[in-house]
Amino acid sequence: MALLVDALVTYPIEMQTDFPSTTWCYLVSDQNHGELVSFLPQLGVAPGRLIQRPAGKAEHVRLSGTERASAIAAGASTVSGREGFGRNFDAPQGRRGPYV
Repeated sequence: MALLVDALVTYPIEMQTDFPSTTWCYLVSDQNHGELVSFLPQLGVAPGRLIQRPAGKAEHVRLSGTERASAIAAGASTVSGREGFGRNFDAPQGRRGPYV
């Protein structure tokens, strides 16, 4: 069971969404929805920030730099973006692995 967080990336302004910054990382679970949702209060992140399909390619939460540091301190593992997506429990069929 693992919560996974990738590196912070600054995205082009054109990718700006409802997230209040153009710099974020992704938090995912390699187990299930419940693991991800139950971790959010430890970071002070509202469950409403959870991005689920079809809006996203797989279930995830965008985190700021401060929230990322809190996630790591609370036990999340750091991974590459590719590994995080590949291990995400909700990755589309055929997209999981080789990390699982």
